[in-house]
Amino acid sequence: MISLREFRNNKKTMPPDEFITWRDNQIQHEFFANKRWMPCILLSDPCKSNYEKCYVVTPNGLQVKIKKDQIREIKEEP
Repeated sequence: MISLREFRNNKKTMPPDEFITWRDNQIQHEFFANKRWMPCILLSDPCKSNYEKCYVVTPNGLQVKIKKDQIREIKEEP
């Protein structure tokens, strides 16, 4: 499993299976794209930054820059 620092330095892609194992240790979020919500991992926390945009890692391992309003926390089903 690669570290967050390694991934940030690489700035390219992460294999999907790495995403799955890595995701289990992260706060889960979703981002809105292609008319649906998809799971993602935050690389920059929108709550802690003044930026209008932040970076996430998508399930296929891509690093994407998105707007704050395209992110939501995944709610646990009761």
